[in-house]
Amino acid sequence: MTIETPVEKVLEFVDDPENLANCAPMVERVEGAGRNGRRVGSSFRVVYRLLGMPFNEEFRVIGFVPPRRNTPHRRFQISQTFHGPVRGTCSWTLEAEGNQTYASLDAGYRLMGGIFGRALDALLVERALQKDVDQVLENMKRQLGAPRGSELDRVGSPSIRCRRRL
Repeated sequence: MTIETPVEKVLEFVDDPENLANCAPMVERVEGAGRNGRRVGSSFRVVYRLLGMPFNEEFRVIGFVPPRRNTPHRRFQISQTFHGPVRGTCSWTLEAEGNQTYASLDAGYRLMGGIFGRALDALLVERALQKDVDQVLENMKRQLGAPRGSELDRVGSPSIRCRRRL
């Protein structure tokens, strides 16, 4: 998804977990997201509702890749893991395109609970999570300065991918 905002501003937005509560419809609140001066190793807790049930997940930043020095191509990646009733990883990729940013989110997860968890996931959870992940980037684009009345850009390869692990 292309956002009409410079990459550094989008990075600042994504880098603050508190913004997740403003973008993700399922998220009720983010706890313990204080800045400690470093990205990798920092953690925070996300409380959300999925299909009416409360979930509490711990997120931890496991990777941050800034752009190489002395290169005109500015690309940032932030990788996170999350643990709780749902476990997985997510990766944000932000690429500069002049004063615009191409943002993508790739998430993989596994719902705990054995056979029951897999059945629930196949029937309901996967669709609900995909819908929420889609909404995250749309809301982020609106908050960071999408012009009024503009269409959401979904041209080219998918900007959001949510996949489950069995």
